Amino acid sequence: MGIVLTGLFFGVLARVVLPYLRKLKEATDAGKPLKVEARYVITALFSLVASMVAAVLILPNMPALIGSPLIIFALAFSTGWACTDMVNQVIST
Repeated sequence: MGIVLTGLFFGVLARVVLPYLRKLKEATDAGKPLKVEARYVITALFSLVASMVAAVLILPNMPALIGSPLIIFALAFSTGWACTDMVNQVIST
């Protein structure tokens, strides 16, 4: 379960941090300051919880993943990324 939580955390973190870094670069190039907004933190926390629920429901039903930590990590990472992306799409509409 530690591999799953690590993968989820890094998936959510990557999906939140990469767009922030892009915006930071654009703001730096334009000479404007960029602040961390609370909505990014709230989105990350909500996505982490949603992806944990999804992982708890999905992973036990995949017997082929037993004994393959790399595949478990990749699946957890992509679950975290996808849940964060879905939350971002819902919030932006």
